[in-house]
Amino acid sequence: MPEELDDPRAAQAAALAAQGRWREAATTWEELAAEPLALPQAAAERAAETATETAAQTAAQLWSLAAEAWRREDAPAASARALRQALARTPAGPGRALLLVQLAAALSDAGQHAPACDLAAQAEAAACTRNERQLALDLGAGLATLSCDWPEASRRVAALELPVARAFRAACLARAQGQLAEAGEALSQAERLCDPGEASAGLRARLAAERAELALEAGRPPAALAAALEARRIWTRLGRRGALFAVVATELRVRLALGQLPIEAELNRALRFAEERGLHPLRLELLLARGLARRSRGDAAGALDLEEALALAQAIGAELAISRVRGARVSGMSEGNTGR
Repeated sequence: MPEELDDPRAAQAAALAAQGRWREAATTWEELAAEPLALPQAAAERAAETATETAAQTAAQLWSLAAEAWRREDAPAASARALRQALARTPAGPGRALLLVQLAAALSDAGQHAPACDLAAQAEAAACTRNERQLALDLGAGLATLSCDWPEASRRVAALELPVARAFRAACLARAQGQLAEAGEALSQAERLCDPGEASAGLRARLAAERAELALEAGRPPAALAAALEARRIWTRLGRRGALFAVVATELRVRLALGQLPIEAELNRALRFAEERGLHPLRLELLLARGLARRSRGDAAGALDLEEALALAQAIGAELAISRVRGARVSGMSEGNTGR
């Protein structure tokens, strides 16, 4: 919470965030950011130029807090809007590249793949610190993989300094290229390197989801199901619905590979959630899964789902997604979700 802010609503917003009431927290942060800031007396007595600069910095922090709350609420369009406000108040220098990374991630979640790729490149160029550059490279590696830009993805993966991040991105890249043995080795390395603490729970869930996709592609659906259920368990505990519903799509495809006919009720709820929140890549995964499930039981609506998934993949513009949906329409088997 900005130290310069003297408003009881700041404490209220922080409390709402601590309770996981992200929408309310985000709205409160935005209300504060949009108003003339009530600064402590010491700040108000500074020279006018310094006070104006302080107010701009505080507003940028408030917009950034709102953006994070919207991200946790799985509302990428609202998060992107808040991040643009924060960027407008943040000059070149430390901190700006981080906002660019966050905006790129929000746009990617909203299905705006090309702008997200451009922003990731801008963030890498604008990075003033080692941490900013590493964050830009990590996100950029995932986006380049989705673009099927193998040279750029490889460059970014090789430049990652954190071993667990490098191994995870290498696993995703290798799987996207169909190099399943190499993907398995890199993923096993990432799993060994992942910290067992609670702070790394989200990463463990991502690793488990990647393990599920890899096992499914390798023709080992029982192992894929175990990994998907592990990812599902972690995301449920963390309250991350968007990530949870992505695993729901994976689990459904795994169950199809096991010869089971999953019930669509949960999938339909997830689709409504993705549509309401503007999570178009998630909606793509869910449409693909539902289309395959419906087609497997002879439901003509399955072909309509796959047609809609292809149109959505083309609108998003990520080559890997387009290739996957086209392959699924021909063979009825999904090639897995690499994700950013």
